[in-house]
Amino acid sequence: MSSLGLSSIAFACIFGATLLGMYLRILLPAQHLSTESRDAIRLSMGVIGTMSALVLGLLIASAKSTYDAKNNQVKQLTVDIIVLDQLLAQYGPETRVLRDLLRRGTASLADRIWSDRDVATATKTAFAMSSEAGAFLHMIEELTPQTEIQRSLRARAITTLTDLAQTRLSLYAHPGERAG
Repeated sequence: MSSLGLSSIAFACIFGATLLGMYLRILLPAQHLSTESRDAIRLSMGVIGTMSALVLGLLIASAKSTYDAKNNQVKQLTVDIIVLDQLLAQYGPETRVLRDLLRRGTASLADRIWSDRDVATATKTAFAMSSEAGAFLHMIEELTPQTEIQRSLRARAITTLTDLAQTRLSLYAHPGERAG
């Protein structure tokens, strides 16, 4: 249900309860309208208001912590992708195809994270490695380093790719929560 619909329902309930209270006030005996009764009602409403504020505060804190966790995971994905691209660029011109695949795969990854598909469909496809990702990993593993620097860059690229995959999978660890 939309937020406008929920707001309208809440407004109608509160307005209706106010009208009902005004009508019932006329029917109440005088002893129920004394200052002691009013003070007891004010105190009760204060407790209810405080409890409502506490529950709302906890709800907002929970939503904020979930958002922050997902935001940090998306930032980590971004960092890993940039580092991987830089490592491949340092490796040499033979990684141009890999860098192009990485750029295309990044667009696909962003689509999978923020798509409007239902959570069940997104979760089923989230844990499976796409054919493009498998080909990309295979191509990195098939790189044949000529120097010690290239060997180091290849190893760091594989490590970064593993970190990227772990971060991506952790985004889907709780299917009820969405990023962005």
